[in-house]
Amino acid sequence: QVSLIAPRDGRATSSPQVGLLYNATIAADNCSLILDQQLNRTNTSITANTTLSFNLSLSIGPHNWSVNCTTTSGTGNSSTWNLTVFEVSFAFDGNTTDLSNVSDLANVSNLTIDKSGSGTIQFTEPVNLTGGINFTAAVIIQDNLVSIDSAAVPQLNRSASIALRNLPFVNPVAKRDGQLCPASICIARSYDGSNLNVSVTGFSNYSAAEEANLSIWDTTESAPASVDANITFYANFTNITSGLPINGTDIWCEIQFNSTADPWFGLTNMTYDNNSAIYNYTTNFSASGFFNVRCNGTALAHPVINVTDTFSVLNDPPTITNLTGILPVPAYNTTSLNYTFMVSDSSDDIVTVQVNWTNHTQDIVYQETLVSTTPANITVNLSSTNLTSRT
Repeated sequence: QVSLIAPRDGRATSSPQVGLLYNATIAADNCSLILDQQLNRTNTSITANTTLSFNLSLSIGPHNWSVNCTTTSGTGNSSTWNLTVFEVSFAFDGNTTDLSNVSDLANVSNLTIDKSGSGTIQFTEPVNLTGGINFTAAVIIQDNLVSIDSAAVPQLNRSASIALRNLPFVNPVAKRDGQLCPASICIARSYDGSNLNVSVTGFSNYSAAEEANLSIWDTTESAPASVDANITFYANFTNITSGLPINGTDIWCEIQFNSTADPWFGLTNMTYDNNSAIYNYTTNFSASGFFNVRCNGTALAHPVINVTDTFSVLNDPPTITNLTGILPVPAYNTTSLNYTFMVSDSSDDIVTVQVNWTNHTQDIVYQETLVSTTPANITVNLSSTNLTSRT
């Protein structure tokens, strides 16, 4: 009398938006959907021997449903079918498993989640999906990232083979949660120059990075340098798998600079220090700027890596304070001039103090003093012969 058509019993749907299809062979006045043992809705427009449907949005997880149809002479009841609802993003395509074709959700073999051009997850042990999963919320596959929220969906915390596609690296390694993935978790790896395949024992966030790592810094990171004071620049070129420095024949690091006083200028080789296993270079500048380090590890199958950072040179002008002994008028007649002041320089540079005593047209007395350490008190004693003077 009443038969269910789709989704088939015990199967799944990849979207919460579901059409429940049925057929009534009787001329029914109405047919009602019984969802999870509760009356859900009623259809009063019934055509016998025609595929009919209830269209609705279901929560993620397992459900059961049946249809009861009523006629003037009685009722017709369908059997009860089971349905599990998932949400699978339309972004997952390619080889992604079609859950509607899975006959045993308690034992899904080779479950695959795929996003063309970015990556793939293929589980290498059976997965129980009877509870339903929001794959859209729990699984992320994007450029250089495969991630599963295993706390939210522990049933997916299983061994799998993952692929990260279209990578720009020369010799990549797998990372788990941003750190080098231990060999006990990432148990196998292969790379074809573009796609990295890794076998993992369970799930978190997986990505890839070059096996070679370059970190740079300089001595002005703790405090700015004074004008023309020496600054040492460092480069640590390392194999993150072994932890060993990348150094040897035909391997080098070079440095170039761009300060506010000069544009980018020529590359200079850095010196490798065998004791610290770090490259270094020392020079000085009159102003702050940028430095770029380029390290070439191609002789050991590592790439050329460039990293840029800044350096700081403090070049504030000196200040004069505590000025005493000068008359507060623009001009006066005198044969001597005596005054004191304090000069300070926050950069600790050598300060040149110039004093000009002049009439309206020319210098009468000129005095220059070099001050190597500040703050310092300066006393000026000048004399002349009855001149109209100003400072």
